[in-house]
Amino acid sequence: LFRSDCQKEHTKWDKLFIMLENSQMKENMLFQSIDEIIRVELQSIRAEMLQFESNFAATCVNTIERTVSQSTSHMEKTLSTYSEQTKWPDTTLKSKHGKMLEEILMLNLNISSRLYKLEAECQRKSDVTAQQTDILNEIKIHLNKGSNDNALLHEFQLIRIQLETAQSWIDKHRLPGRSEEH
Repeated sequence: LFRSDCQKEHTKWDKLFIMLENSQMKENMLFQSIDEIIRVELQSIRAEMLQFESNFAATCVNTIERTVSQSTSHMEKTLSTYSEQTKWPDTTLKSKHGKMLEEILMLNLNISSRLYKLEAECQRKSDVTAQQTDILNEIKIHLNKGSNDNALLHEFQLIRIQLETAQSWIDKHRLPGRSEEH
């Protein structure tokens, strides 16, 4: 009795596995058929798209060429109209251009001279700053060495003379301000 129940159960399990295998085979067959259908459809869609592209490209190129030629002819007409309206005698045009070129040249020379003066002043200021830095370094060296008061007093007098000389040079070579020019 016990054996027959096991065999019945065993056959139930066998049936279940067989059903599972069958369903998997059916599923695989469906996947394969769907894959083939999709592949064929994609190929036909691709062919149609390529055909559409070739037809549309030719139409598009023709339309663009027509539009460009129409635009070019319109632009040429407009330019010729404006050029006829704005024609001046050559002498008047040359004299106006000559005057403008002279003004530009004078402005350029003026700007060049101002830039030269500014560069010279900047260079001089950097030289004075370097001299002052050197003097301060000398003072620090003397202070660190512990020199006596007379040597220190002498150094300060030298510095004062150098600063007065630098200040007088600055006053002589100072650039005029805008208010002083006019």
